[in-house]
Parts: sequence; structure tokens; C-alpha cells
Amino acid sequence: MIMLRQLLDRLYRTGGIIFPPASADEGGFLRLTLARHKITMPSAEYFQFLSLTDGLIFHGLRFYGVHSHKREKANYTFPSLLEVNMNFYDQKRANTFLIVGETDEDYVTYDFRDKCYHLVDKMDLRSDLVMERFFDILYLLSEDIAKSAQMPLRSAP
Repeated sequence: MIMLRQLLDRLYRTGGIIFPPASADEGGFLRLTLARHKITMPSAEYFQFLSLTDGLIFHGLRFYGVHSHKREKANYTFPSLLEVNMNFYDQKRANTFLIVGETDEDYVTYDFRDKCYHLVDKMDLRSDLVMERFFDILYLLSEDIAKSAQMPLRSAP
């Protein structure tokens, strides 16, 4: 969890938007709601992320939390993990994964079958990348975005 906290701090210092953390009760509410909809939970590591920040925006990379967040200056509401997934499932698209985040072209998902995080193309829903740990996919995507924007995050903690 120390590495995750350090990475979030770096993302914040380089323009990321970090939301207040979700409480343990709010995490429990998310677990209960997912179970009620027969959706398997993401890993414990994702709930650790939520205990540090209830969502993240970093130069087009978005990770969703328990709550939606009104972004008054940007004139929109950043959706919650449940809102994103309910909208996705309402469209009767694949339901073997939970969308935890996204980029402009890909979803970041937690796949129930292999219990791994995937980078999934939004058009054809094919997995382009598989990683076992949430931290690894967050680090890889944020580092890639930082390099594209020419703002290196430095080496991994």
C-alpha cells in the first residue's frame, strides 16, 4: 500500500485529480451492491486504492470510485464505478468483467474469470494487456501518459 500511496502522490503532483478516500463502510456498500447485481468484487488491492482516493483522473486516465463527483469547474459529474458498469450492462455488452477505469480508447477492467486486470479495447472488447495487480496497471498506464505528455514520474517506488 505504501507504493500505491507514493504513486498517487506523484500523480497528484503532476496534475492528477485525487478525490477524498472512501470509508470502510462505503467500500462495504460497494461490495454489497455488486453482490446484489451478481457482479464479482475486484481485488482487495482495488479497495485499498479506494481507501486512499475515491477515484482518480490523470490526463485522460480515469479510475472510478464508490461515489460520483461533481466537477463544477469542468461542468460535469465524474461517474461512480456502479454508474459506469450499470450503463455498460444495460447496453447488454459483455458481463465477464467490471470496468474500474478507462482511457480514451480502452477500458481498464477486472476480469472475474482469471482474477486479473485487463486493458480492453472499447470497440471490439478484446484484451490488449493483462496484469495480476492493480498497482501494476495503474503504474504502467500513468507512466505511459506521463511520457506522452513529457512529464516523467520517475522510477517506480
